[in-house]
Amino acid sequence: MQIKNTKSWSKYSRRQQYFIATLLLFLILFIQGVLFPALGDYYPYAIFRFSAIFIALRFGIGPSLYVFLTGTVVGNYFFIPPYGQFTPPSEEDLLDWIILFGASIAILILIELVQRERYANELLLKVADSRYQSLLHRENHRLILNRKLSDKNN
Repeated sequence: MQIKNTKSWSKYSRRQQYFIATLLLFLILFIQGVLFPALGDYYPYAIFRFSAIFIALRFGIGPSLYVFLTGTVVGNYFFIPPYGQFTPPSEEDLLDWIILFGASIAILILIELVQRERYANELLLKVADSRYQSLLHRENHRLILNRKLSDKNN
């Protein structure tokens, strides 16, 4: 059984998914801004990464990539020196981004695959339950007919 996308397993529409992801992104920016004096430059992308994982669990890989990529760009603008401007990345920045993106994308893809398998298993369980109920109904119907026939013969 192939589950193509989150339209099948997520109970939210695409518009709701991206709206909630955008709200979460603004909330994260606020939290990161409040915590920035205490955290400083210590791993500024961590909160964006965790939020993308949370979004992937609830809404799928599309909105989670949106949160992750937007959070990375906005985080780079506000929380990486020089603050408030875009500068070309250094070699160290590029290496950090490759590791960050690689690990994050791998986690998001794994979450998506697990969600699809979970949904496929739920569908198979519903089909199996439906077949079981149908068999019980047929068996009960057969027993009732047999009882009526045996009562007629007696």
